[in-house]
Amino acid sequence: MLVTNHGGPPVQPIGEVDVGTLDRTYELVLRSTVIALQPALPVLADGGTEASIVNIASTTAAEPTAGDVLQAAFRPVIYALSKSLAEEYGPQGIRVNCVCPRGIVTDRLEDKIELLGDRESISVGEARKRRTDELPVRKLGDPPSFGRAVAFLASPAADFITGETLALDGGWLDEMSP
Repeated sequence: MLVTNHGGPPVQPIGEVDVGTLDRTYELVLRSTVIALQPALPVLADGGTEASIVNIASTTAAEPTAGDVLQAAFRPVIYALSKSLAEEYGPQGIRVNCVCPRGIVTDRLEDKIELLGDRESISVGEARKRRTDELPVRKLGDPPSFGRAVAFLASPAADFITGETLALDGGWLDEMSP
């Protein structure tokens, strides 16, 4: 199995994006994923057993947010890449899926909560409550639940699942179809 992941692009509106940041985001998101996939695909295809790739993207692949143009532009590429690879490598026994988190407590989420507080002139506590309240489950997710979802898609328990995108977002999205 292979799990690809990458850091998140800077949160910026289009007017603040310079060419250097655009290039770094391309390298961070798409280029790094392709570099990880290229040597792994032949090995996974020659493994003699079913193999799995799980690409990590973001719910912004399906529901871009204002002021976050780089994420909105690059995350859907990972979704499309996953769908394409599922079609191309399915006959060789490789399943390819995507997990799109939102609201998982990480350093990046903490930074986004602080940014929301600054932008809206509210406390960090109020910003955290807003992020929590946007989720139907009314709680933020934790890294272990994220890990269990990825492990499931990579496991034999998901042997008939490929080309899918799992929104791990506490019910934030209605459907995953960027």
